[in-house]
Amino acid sequence: MKDIAKEAKVSITTVSRVINKRGDVAEDTKKRILKIIEKNNYSIDGVAQSLRKMRTSTIGFIMSQIYPDPFQSEISMHLEREARNNNYHLIISNTLGILEEEKNAINDFIKYRVWGEPLQLDTILT
Repeated sequence: MKDIAKEAKVSITTVSRVINKRGDVAEDTKKRILKIIEKNNYSIDGVAQSLRKMRTSTIGFIMSQIYPDPFQSEISMHLEREARNNNYHLIISNTLGILEEEKNAINDFIKYRVWGEPLQLDTILT
């Protein structure tokens, strides 16, 4: 981001505002920054962003059995679509109803700073 800011002759904050679509940035400045971003094939470093925010943009979901249950398959498909539409990533952990696997999934979600509460569909529906 620092290199983009330097080339565009703006602050890192201004580049950040353009990338994150937050705050007011003059239209000509925004276009200049976006052009430089495209020219340099710049992409956001998700790991660095997660470290700064102390969380990820990843949501965890625990299911006991995704297949062959068509209802759970459809639910997981819709969850993933909604997550992507809102700039989140979805991790689905299929535990096959095994308690130890559910504990491992929860521990992994905590370890990798998965955002939100891990839920299990079976628990919600019963």
